[in-house]
Amino acid sequence: MGSAVSRQGNEDAGVVFSKSTVPLSFSDRLANTLEGSKESEAAKALEIEAIVQERVAQELAKYKDSERKELARVTYELSKRNAEREQSAASKSKSSGSNTDLNSIILEGELAELKRQVSRRQPSASDKETTPDSPEVKSIDDAQTKLMSCLRTHRGKNLECQKELQNFQDALNKIQKQFVASLA
Repeated sequence: MGSAVSRQGNEDAGVVFSKSTVPLSFSDRLANTLEGSKESEAAKALEIEAIVQERVAQELAKYKDSERKELARVTYELSKRNAEREQSAASKSKSSGSNTDLNSIILEGELAELKRQVSRRQPSASDKETTPDSPEVKSIDDAQTKLMSCLRTHRGKNLECQKELQNFQDALNKIQKQFVASLA
């Protein structure tokens, strides 16, 4: 009789685990939910791993973005300091009369001037003379061919080909002078 009364009151307790001094109890609903769960532990672990990987990827993207911004900021500051230093050095060299210092600002200005000159330059009659069919180009090709054949026949005796080398250099110097004269 007494056992029926205690069983009715103990239905809410569910499954009871007891270890020497600490009893653990779970409700029937929780035990049924855990037993009836369709997701296995491996699937749960994979889902958790995917969430962790996504968060790590987001944090890594934030970190890379902040590093990229910091690198750009530092590069900008260093180039600004360098430009200021070069400008002050250039102004000092101009005031002292020595223009031996080469710095990026001076070189950049000279490069821009050369680019303007090249872009303004129109094709001239001398350009038409230096086409692949022109006599100057043919003389260079002939001189190069003669030099190479001489070097092949006189392996180890390069001094034997001094005449051919001089002819090749003369042909190159001639076309270089024409090109420089056309720039002016």
